Amino acid sequence: MQADLGPELLDRSTRDGGMTTVSLAAERARSAARKAGINARRLDDLVAAFSEQLAATIDGDYERDHAARVARGLPEEGDDRAFREKMADWMRGRAIGLERLEVRVLIRDGEATAASGLEEGYDVLTAANHDYPLPDDLADARVDVVEVRLPMDVPSVNGKGRGAALVGYRFWWDDATDQWIPFVNAIYGDPEAAYGGIVP
Repeated sequence: MQADLGPELLDRSTRDGGMTTVSLAAERARSAARKAGINARRLDDLVAAFSEQLAATIDGDYERDHAARVARGLPEEGDDRAFREKMADWMRGRAIGLERLEVRVLIRDGEATAASGLEEGYDVLTAANHDYPLPDDLADARVDVVEVRLPMDVPSVNGKGRGAALVGYRFWWDDATDQWIPFVNAIYGDPEAAYGGIVP
């Protein structure tokens, strides 16, 4: 998917209805997750977790998004409101590409099942492991990690680069809480660009 991420992939503007776009993206994610083999017991929560992260990215609302993050294990005091609101303003209304949304199982039962971000050439990898609960070693913990990714208009802080980047929202399955936990957000994009991270 990474090749030729031109602006024509951005088929959905979010400037006049971010939450409507999130709902449409959730439908796409549900279908893609089924195709990726996500079991039915975990499917609804994956769609909910992805929807929460996408809403926080393109239609940020601190109170709503903070409550969702805390419900997934972020400590109550683990959010920097000023930073989150600045990030929301930076990304609000960005166009996305629903037609190219995909779900990939990156790790199943502790075993890698897909190319790593390094092999695919990501530009920015923003981890949340200092905030959310996360096993020290994913392989030893035998967890599943899933990435939902789609093209998005991510601004380049150096003014270079072109078209869209892929934004990948990664989650790991926590048996203890029976839910998907935000894990990492990855931006795969133009090597000429300098992207700011999208924090889970």
